[in-house]
Amino acid sequence: MKKILYAAMSAFMLLGLFSCDLQRDPDGQDDQKNYFASLTETKQFRDGLYSVLRGAENPERFVWQDFQSDMFAVTTNDGNTSSRFVTWSLGHMESSDEIASYYLAYYTLLQQANYFVGNIERTIERGIYTTDAQVTSARMYRAEGLVMQALALSRLMERFAYKYDPNAAASPQNLGVVLVKGYEPFSSAPRNTQTECYQYILDRLGEAIEVLPAKSTEGNIRISKNFALALRSRVNLNMGNYSAAIPDAQAVVDAYPLIDATTAAAFEKIYRSDDDNPELVFRGYASSTIGTTVATTINGAFANATYEVLFSPIAAPFQWVVDQYQASDFRKSVYISKKYYTLPGVKAYMVTKHLGNPAYRTNPNVHDFKVASRFFSVAEAYLILAESKAKTGDESGAKAVLTTLSQKRGAVLEDGAAMDLVMAERNREMIGEGSRLNDMLRWNLPNNHDDMENQPDLVDAGVAKNDKLKQAVPAGHFAFTWEIPLRDRQVNPQILKNWPI
Repeated sequence: MKKILYAAMSAFMLLGLFSCDLQRDPDGQDDQKNYFASLTETKQFRDGLYSVLRGAENPERFVWQDFQSDMFAVTTNDGNTSSRFVTWSLGHMESSDEIASYYLAYYTLLQQANYFVGNIERTIERGIYTTDAQVTSARMYRAEGLVMQALALSRLMERFAYKYDPNAAASPQNLGVVLVKGYEPFSSAPRNTQTECYQYILDRLGEAIEVLPAKSTEGNIRISKNFALALRSRVNLNMGNYSAAIPDAQAVVDAYPLIDATTAAAFEKIYRSDDDNPELVFRGYASSTIGTTVATTINGAFANATYEVLFSPIAAPFQWVVDQYQASDFRKSVYISKKYYTLPGVKAYMVTKHLGNPAYRTNPNVHDFKVASRFFSVAEAYLILAESKAKTGDESGAKAVLTTLSQKRGAVLEDGAAMDLVMAERNREMIGEGSRLNDMLRWNLPNNHDDMENQPDLVDAGVAKNDKLKQAVPAGHFAFTWEIPLRDRQVNPQILKNWPI
């Protein structure tokens, strides 16, 4: 009971903290007015909102989805951290602080985006922006806020709504999330339908796309039309609207080049650089002191006293994950890697996608594993385009898209049915980004975790564990969708729970 009350109090305190940060006047005085005094104040709030976005889209936030998929096995280093998700321990998952944190982070982003958008609308109505140029800028900033609203809601729908079925009539299968449209931090309302939620997301994006420039003059650290198109293609993919996803994904593919490298080392150098990576449609601003995070939960990376990188993983990829990569594939030494020791004398493949950007190191010679949030890469647009083409019967078109992506990664596309190739390529490209669990839900796959083999190197070293699923997980199992956190159901009793237990 104490844990429940503490969680609820923490949620409100955190929400209040964010609210105060974004509602503070330039002179440091709190002000509850519902408009901005000037374009300067609008810009200050805009920067604050981007900070909230970076925190929500922290790459560490998606680790638990990866652990819950069929990609990972528990290791002897785990102290019931990853195993709750890997083994589908539903009681522990239902009370998980990680899931509660995800829910809170995106509702915080939604509330602050609502506040920002509403204030700009009222500031325009009051005629406070004094020139046409200021009004134009304000409308563009409002469009950025619309996209953040859509992003927050889409992330909540990915994890807290069942696979979309427009014909579903029974609850909770037909339910989305609580659709908060204004700044209402303590609102209490029932969940809206999935159709209502998705339509609102698409409407927000459609309106923003009409206003935003294709690419921001401030670079890829700001929301652009291309990011809005990319996000809309992702949403339509998750809805099964494949024909609608194709033109948006194609526009993004046409606008951004893939990394052009001939060796894994050259690919890694470009890939890890936020400044030099041409694939980044939208990323968070970061420097050595601002905007970075350390995303090492997935591999347990640390530097020892001699600055050597070591791993102490709580979970490790199964052998089938490693086998998905060809020997020539650059990603086999960048996204996953066997070049660092797990134990003295023992090397095994770990996920090293977020191992750090050297530009953010405090000491250029010492790994400190700092990375920035990356919101969308053109590689994902390739995958959305290929899957949508395959689902609409264009097998040759899907394979052509996959061929381009795989060749740029140093690999050769295998033979096979287009959707099988899509699934394999998506596994290779999106590892470490929380995609696999959502993909399994969309593709209607079971979790056959107990049939998977650990990496032999970890077995021989006694690091691998053989923890089993707590129950069978057939395709469509209800826990592919997360339960609404208990603290939020207690604060808002109108929220209907997802799980039948």
